[in-house]
Amino acid sequence: MFYFDDYDIEDFDDYAIEELTEIAEKLNRIAGQYKFGTEEFSFFVGLGDLIEKPLRIRKDNKMIEEMNKEMNFETQEDFTRKINELILQGKDQGFSTKDISDKWHTFGDLYYHRMILSYMVLKNYSNLSWKSKQHHDGTMFDDSFIVGINTPKGQYSYHYNLEHWDLFDIRELDKAPVYDGHKPEDIGRLLSLLEEEYKMNDKTFEELKTKVEEWAKDKDLLHEENADKQFMKFIEEVFEFKSEMDLIHILGGNELNSHDMMLEMGDIFVTLIVLCNQSGIDCVECLQLAYDKISKRKGVTKDGIFIKEEDL
Repeated sequence: MFYFDDYDIEDFDDYAIEELTEIAEKLNRIAGQYKFGTEEFSFFVGLGDLIEKPLRIRKDNKMIEEMNKEMNFETQEDFTRKINELILQGKDQGFSTKDISDKWHTFGDLYYHRMILSYMVLKNYSNLSWKSKQHHDGTMFDDSFIVGINTPKGQYSYHYNLEHWDLFDIRELDKAPVYDGHKPEDIGRLLSLLEEEYKMNDKTFEELKTKVEEWAKDKDLLHEENADKQFMKFIEEVFEFKSEMDLIHILGGNELNSHDMMLEMGDIFVTLIVLCNQSGIDCVECLQLAYDKISKRKGVTKDGIFIKEEDL
């Protein structure tokens, strides 16, 4: 008499395994001809399971062996390739990667940290930063928005889920600036924000005025006889600023060139600071006198222009 339990399933070759599998399937089909609860049903099901269970275990063991073989990494490149392929397979099946960890941090941790750190940079340089729900061509990834900053070396941007839109309380654009081709390896562009000429937030107007005057002195510009020429330079910068402002209006509200417009306004300040010095007056005192005068004025604003009470 043959007793299946007396044998290890590994003792059978592939042909025997196929035969036993077919027998188990036939026994289960026979069991299906009897009603549930009958002695015959229980006999054939029990006999079929007796054969099928070790077959199933053998199949599972084979699968585990194949997986272990597949996860046997030969080189760093092999390890990286197989892990990336496994992650992509999981994502294709709808699984999340946020809890995948390198032992210390999960993907979810790192993406959240990146978002908070990028927010701090953009908020600190809010005059150079923006966010938008559209790319420059009107497209956008599902449930996403883009944030970016215009550094001295070019753009840098990130995409985030719309649920984080309100976190980035920075300037909103109808459409993002035209993509300049930056890639992840261009992250170093953010370091250019720390260059001396971009440390504006830490300086008062008087400190900046002194810097400009030192620059003008170094260029041998601070002479009274140069004032007329400096005045024409001031007028030139005013018209350049107007050109940048008109360009933004022509683009339909897209503030692509707002950084350039700010630079032109800065040039106006520079020319005025130099002109004041050449004329023997202090621009900060001029500003204070002007404010003291307008702070006491009464009047109304019509069509975007303030009209003094005496001129009404």
